[in-house]
Amino acid sequence: MSAVSVKKAVCPDCQSTMEKLQACGSASYFCHSCNELKSKSRVQISFEMMD
Repeated sequence: MSAVSVKKAVCPDCQSTMEKLQACGSASYFCHSCNELKSKSRVQISFEMMD
C-alpha cells in the first residue's frame, strides 16, 4: 500500500477547512464558517497523509 498526500486549505481566521473555487485561470478560497472569500495569499495550505 502507498500513502497519498491530500492538499488542505485552512482559514486564517477560524481555522476551518476551506473550499477552493476556480474560474478563468484564477483561484479563490471560500470559508463556510466565516461565509466569505479569502485571498489565496492569506490561506494556510497543509498536506495530510492518507492511507
